[in-house]
Amino acid sequence: MPESSLHARLVDYLKLWIEKHYNQYDPIMKWIASAKENNPGKPPKIDGSIPDILFKCKYRDMSIVGEAETFVSIQNAHTYVQLRKFITYCAKFDWHLIVAVPLDISSYTKNLMKLLKYDCGVDRTNIHVPLIPRC
Repeated sequence: MPESSLHARLVDYLKLWIEKHYNQYDPIMKWIASAKENNPGKPPKIDGSIPDILFKCKYRDMSIVGEAETFVSIQNAHTYVQLRKFITYCAKFDWHLIVAVPLDISSYTKNLMKLLKYDCGVDRTNIHVPLIPRC
C-alpha cells in the first residue's frame, strides 16, 4: 500500500525526533523506509515486519525502531500484529520503540502500547510516543 502524505510527514518527524533525542548514541547506520530518503535501502525485517525507521547505535549495543501510524492505520489488525512483533523484539534485545502518531491520537496510542506490552507479556520495553505538532 502506498504511504499517505501524512504518513510520510510522520516518518520525517520521527527521524528528526530520534536524531534529536538519541544523538549521544551516535547511530552508525540508519534505514528509513521512504521513497524520498537517500539511504542504504529499506530497514531489515523484524520478525517478518519492516519498520519505518531503524537506527543502529555505534557505542551502545542498542537499536531504535521507529514506526509512524495514522489515525486509520493505528486501528487495523495488521498494525496490532506489527507492533506486537516490534515490542517483543525490542524487549528481547533492550532496544527502544518510538511510535509517531498525530497529536490527537497520542493518548490513545500510549494506552494501546501499554495494552500491547501487557498482551505480549513484557514489562521492560522502552516505548515512547512523542508529542508532535500538528502534521
